[in-house]
Amino acid sequence: QGNYAGYFATFSTWPLPKGDLIVRSPKDELGCDKYPLDWPPPGMGGLGPAPGWVSVVRRGECTFVHKAQMAEQAGAAGVIIVSNNQTVQIMGGGNSTDERVGIFALGVDRQLGDRFRNASIAAQQAGKEPLTMSVSPYVSSLLNISELFLILLATALVALGAFFSTADLDV
Repeated sequence: QGNYAGYFATFSTWPLPKGDLIVRSPKDELGCDKYPLDWPPPGMGGLGPAPGWVSVVRRGECTFVHKAQMAEQAGAAGVIIVSNNQTVQIMGGGNSTDERVGIFALGVDRQLGDRFRNASIAAQQAGKEPLTMSVSPYVSSLLNISELFLILLATALVALGAFFSTADLDV
């Protein structure tokens, strides 16, 4: 539970799906191969009224765009690409038309990605409720108290500097 940071790929599709998405991890943990014909696995309820599911794959061996295309072909609403370390990679794509995808791609750090993968695999193997998540972009507040404090502090320092720099002048 909670909010976690990640980077949307430059080739991600907007708007993002609304509501909860089921988190699934394919057998090919890199997400470079076509997903099996029986994907998504049983127990997802055929995804009837549900908004969909996301695939969690690891970084490596093929392009980010290719990973997103494989997930999209399998019917995913998005793909989460797990970094190979704690640094989240900014994922770019080429400009050619064959590198476009119709789903979102999100990059996360290794620790968070491993938590998603392990929890989704454990729930699937135990036959429990699937792990769900929702995705939304960060929207900053127009009135951020920290920024307001810094602006006031900077203004006060400029005013004090001007006062003290001219305090000893005889006019």
